Amino acid sequence: MKQWGRTIFSLIMVAVIVIVASGGMVTAQSGGNYFDKITVGGDVDIYGTGVIRDSLSDTVRAQVTSGGLTVAGAVNSPNITGGYTGNAIGGSNYGSVIAGGGRVADPSNWALGINTITGNYAAISGGTANNVVGNWGAVGGGAGNRIFQYAYYGVIGGGATNSVSGQLSTIGGGNGNAIGGIESVIGGGFANWIDSSTDAVIAGGAYNYTAPGSGQAILGGELNTIGTGRDGHGFYSGGVQGSLPEHRWPYSFLDDMNGSASGDFSTIAGGGYNAIGDAYSFIGSGYENWVAGYHQRTVTAPWELYDTEGCITTTLTIACPSTYNTVVGGKWNYISNAYVSNLGVEEGVNLYCQTDGFAFIGGGTENTIEGTIAQASAIAGGHSNTITSTYSFIGGGITNTVTGLYSVIPGGQSNTASGESSFAAGTRAKALHKGAFVWADSQEADYESLAADTFNVRAQGGVRMDTSGAGLTLDGPVIVDGMTFTYTAPITLTGVLTNVRLLYYQVP
Repeated sequence: MKQWGRTIFSLIMVAVIVIVASGGMVTAQSGGNYFDKITVGGDVDIYGTGVIRDSLSDTVRAQVTSGGLTVAGAVNSPNITGGYTGNAIGGSNYGSVIAGGGRVADPSNWALGINTITGNYAAISGGTANNVVGNWGAVGGGAGNRIFQYAYYGVIGGGATNSVSGQLSTIGGGNGNAIGGIESVIGGGFANWIDSSTDAVIAGGAYNYTAPGSGQAILGGELNTIGTGRDGHGFYSGGVQGSLPEHRWPYSFLDDMNGSASGDFSTIAGGGYNAIGDAYSFIGSGYENWVAGYHQRTVTAPWELYDTEGCITTTLTIACPSTYNTVVGGKWNYISNAYVSNLGVEEGVNLYCQTDGFAFIGGGTENTIEGTIAQASAIAGGHSNTITSTYSFIGGGITNTVTGLYSVIPGGQSNTASGESSFAAGTRAKALHKGAFVWADSQEADYESLAADTFNVRAQGGVRMDTSGAGLTLDGPVIVDGMTFTYTAPITLTGVLTNVRLLYYQVP
């Protein structure tokens, strides 16, 4: 009898499991010691080694020892929902997964901390109060992150209150970051915003902003801006949860930023309050450095035209931002050198821009390269130096000014090179004529050139010229205190001479 009892018990264990079904049919196929398939036509409780219940308050544990777990749909890929029981995937959606998380967090409600998906083939790995609306979107974790509708293939790795509303864009983490552009990336940080840009990057930092454009990059820092702000004046506010702080640039800067400057393919590496409106330009770091040239010009056409609103007009306003300008660092340095030039005519109307700035400021403070002809010029450093001309250079110093083309001030104080191809150095040297070379000593008085192509030196301590015996050759008259004398042979003076005066002279 004991043998028969053990046999009957074994048969029951192999072929029978207690299944309670409500409102549907349940069939189970046995393939030995394990069931190969269970088909359920309604709600079901299965009591066994792994307990599966349909009650919302019950604990669910499913264990698969080998071979994995496959969930398949009859037509489309099914949804899989895990974590908090309130997590939800839209009933009309398919192929989406919520792996876990949900509930707990409640900074001003956050929809009660539920993870939700209303897109197809989307995923939320964990966290709380995350929401994916766009198809193929994914949130790794964190809290209050959101991928909006039509933000296909958007990704948020984690963090809090980050949002993606552009396709193929990614936010790695941080807090309050937002992307409205496509194929763009924010690595992390706080309250950074890519606004309708394409292929833009903000690596980190806080309150950095890229306006609608292409290829902009901000690598870090705070309150850096590339392109015109939302209201046309370097301003932004908004965010997923509440409003972000606002900032405005000085009015002199706004005047140059109030057009369609987008800063395409420009980069700000770091620093604070730096801004670029020009394309293909660069700011390395520092504080409130600006590369923001913007020039407008109105031209008259010889025939009737349609403006951007479809109205008939005979005038066109041409707007030109500059390009290829660089500020490496420093504070309050500024480049603005755009111009609408006569580079070409299309059917009788000048429609072309001078867009190649190629200006450079290395550092220092309050240095400026500005003007419609201030292209390809450079200031290495110093304080309050200014260039308004082309192909010119200031090495450093303070309050030096170059207005002449192809001119140079290597350094010093309050020097001016206004003549074309002129040179000024020292203190208050004024090279006012073409080709003039002016060097002035430390006296606090202006020392000016008197004619073109002259060599001018002020040295109240005397002049010393050491030629190692080669001598001095002059090919013209020598003027001494208003007197002119000529010579036909070299004048040789030897020994130590003091208080020497030339008493002989001949009137030409």
